[in-house]
This record gives sequence, structure tokens and C-alpha cells, in this order.
Amino acid sequence: MVVCMVSITILGMLYRAILFAFRRKKYSVFVSHHKAAAAVYARHVKILLEEYSCSNNGVPFLDVDELDNLENLSYAVSCSQRFLLLLTDRVFSRPWCAIEIAAAHQRKVPMIVAQLNDDRALCDTHSLRAVIEAFGPTDRMVFSQNGVSQEQLEQAYLFVGALVPCRLPLNDAGSTRIQACLQFILSKDFTNNSRNDKQDASLCASIIFDSNDDVDCSIAQVCSTLLRRRDVDTIICNSEAVRRNIRGDESMLHVGLVLISKGLTADPYALGSITMMQREKGAHREKNMGIIRKIAPGAMTEEIAEALKPIFRILAWEFKIEQNWLLVQEQFKVLVHRLTRAGVSSPTSQCRPEGSLHRRPSYRLVTEAWTAVWSNRATRA
Repeated sequence: MVVCMVSITILGMLYRAILFAFRRKKYSVFVSHHKAAAAVYARHVKILLEEYSCSNNGVPFLDVDELDNLENLSYAVSCSQRFLLLLTDRVFSRPWCAIEIAAAHQRKVPMIVAQLNDDRALCDTHSLRAVIEAFGPTDRMVFSQNGVSQEQLEQAYLFVGALVPCRLPLNDAGSTRIQACLQFILSKDFTNNSRNDKQDASLCASIIFDSNDDVDCSIAQVCSTLLRRRDVDTIICNSEAVRRNIRGDESMLHVGLVLISKGLTADPYALGSITMMQREKGAHREKNMGIIRKIAPGAMTEEIAEALKPIFRILAWEFKIEQNWLLVQEQFKVLVHRLTRAGVSSPTSQCRPEGSLHRRPSYRLVTEAWTAVWSNRATRA
């Protein structure tokens, strides 16, 4: 009798455990976005969500990483604890985004709207109804196949339009407003898993990019996060970071990662950082020389041009963070290999003063210590 009671108790516990496992949401946040306008931002957001969410509460859903689940996005939405809509101009006009929004509303998944950077997308009642009316017969057939009626879509859109968006300034590295928005999105599951401890870092990389381009800002921050996960110390050389790290005639780092794009040579902060690290060896305006010389004292036009030459001679690969995560990881392995090899092969990397392992030394960069990647809008200058 006792054995039977114990067996029944154990079976009951197993049943409850299995039931809990099935009821548990698979994804922490479903990230809905318009691919053409926000694919890079969506990757950046997923990386941030991973950094600031509890690891035992599921992973963020990003369609490009879940190729096996694309045939039933509505089910993926229902398996998510939260639904995050990245607000861009045409997100409401995309049929599959509409299906995701309707699915979240029908299944009562908590919905959050994020306003990216300084973008302003129209989501008033009149604009949303106009978008719904503009869907064609093919779109409505897709809606019908996925169990979404026009009435349900209108209800979902008006519900989303009434939500107050949280501002997510992805172009502002290290902003407390980013953490505030993530805390709002994740609620009680918010935690800080980011690796800011630099004591174990054996390599330090400067990430230089066009700080006026929001997409390049996101790519730079994703690179920084992935490098820190591999115990590489990083500095994102946007305007604020450069000002905070000016140290007279000292260079900031001993390896450089440059995101080459059309606007790079017009960014005085990028030019100043490149010149600062390449003193031995122009597409800019005279009014920017003051900023450049604050970063690299005494910089001359000829010196800037010389500093840029080795950067534009390097072409290793295209690094597209909006691709499937497996491809991103493979490309990133090459990037880390190049950076590590550059740091080891640089003559100055052997000159570290005793006891200076955990502080930023004054290293001069040589050509071999540069690594460059081309962003999507890059052009050979």
C-alpha cells in the first residue's frame, strides 16, 4: 500500500513537471520588424535582450535565426512571453508583420512598441486604417490562410496604435536610456549579463566607424558585445567615447577594427581616431580639423591622408549581422582570428610595461594591426 502511494505521488510530480514544461513559453520576446528597414536593428535588439534577460526564461525570437519555424509564425508568437514591435515607417504595411501583430493581439501576448533612435513612424488611427485598406487581394488571401480577418487586423492595429512607444536609442552606445527601455520590455526578467569586467582581457580593440550612421552604430555595438564575450576589451569610437578617452599623445588601443562605409572619411571622430593610432606612417572639411586635432593633437591634412591609406587597402570580407546567426558566427570567427593575429604580430604588443596588464597602455598601431570589414553600403574610396 505504501509503495503504491509513493508511486502515485511520484507519477503525479512527473505529470506536473511535464505539464509545466509544455505550458512554459519557449521564447522570451518575439521581435517583429520590417526586414528592409530594421534587419540590422533587430539583430542588435536580440543581442541586447540576451545580455539583459534571465537565461532560463527562453531566448528571443528573430525570424532569420528560426528558419524551421517560419511556416507558422502565429504559433511562434503564441509561444512567446512578450511581443516587441520595432516601429519603422513601413512595418504596418508588410503582410507578415500584420499577421504577427494580429496573432499577438488574438492570443493576448503582452505587446510593446519600440521607437528606434530618432525615427518617427505614423501610427494614428487614420494612418493605420489607410494601411489596412491598401492591402491587396493577395495580401488578404495570405491573411485568410493564417486565420486573420480584416476586423481582427483592424482591432490589433488600433490596439498597437494606442500603446505608448518606449524609445530605444540604439545609436547611443552605453546610454542608460537603452537599459531603461530593456527593463520596460523584460519587466521582472530584466538582469545584467553583459561582460564589462576587463581584468581578464588580453587584447583591446578600437571599433571605428561612421558615427553619423545609425546602422553602422548598431553594427559597431554588436561587434563590441561579441568581442567582449571572447574576453576582448573594446572601445566604440563614437564622438562621446573618443572625448572620454583622449590621453594627450597616447594612442588608445593596440588593434583597430574599422567598419568601412561611404561616410567614414567624412566623420571627424573616425578620422581623428585613425590618425591618433597611425601617427608614424582627405575626405574632410576644414571646419572639422578642430575636432580631429583635439583627438590627435597637431594632425595635418597630409597625415590624415596617409593614415587612411592602409585602411582602404584592406578588404577581408563582408560582415552582415542581419544574416542567420550561424553565418554571423562563422564570419565572426574570421574577424576574431584577424584581430588576435594582429595583436600578437604587432611589434608594440611585446612592449607592455610590467604591471600594466589590466590598464590601457600607450601603443602605436602599425599597419599589420588593422582589421577592416565592409558594411552593406560600403564603397571603395
